[in-house]
Amino acid sequence: MALCGLAAGLVVSTPFAPAAQAASFVVDNLGDAADANVGDGICATAGGVCTLRAALQEANANGATADTITFSVAGTITLTTSLPDRLSGNTTVGGANQTVTIDGSDSSLVGSCLEVRSDGNAIRGLVI
Repeated sequence: MALCGLAAGLVVSTPFAPAAQAASFVVDNLGDAADANVGDGICATAGGVCTLRAALQEANANGATADTITFSVAGTITLTTSLPDRLSGNTTVGGANQTVTIDGSDSSLVGSCLEVRSDGNAIRGLVI
């Protein structure tokens, strides 16, 4: 009887964290600023806009398997530093009938960007 009473008072915790939910990020600015708070699930620079760099940072930090990055703007992103060097999970970048050009300013900034590390990744509508 005492063992049953003790067992009823135990708190059982699971070591498993809930799976990350797939996120959608909409790039609404052609700037190159970084995310203000990487890992919070919100694509927003210090100026409150979502850039490709910030969206990539959030998608890579999310850990989900099907994030989507789309564009509500078209035009050219001129890089000031190299983009994050990986695209993790099964992230899709592009779509929404917007074409975005990534300009490395005649340097090697674009050369190593967006290394695809999964067969499920897709990049559409980007001109490098």
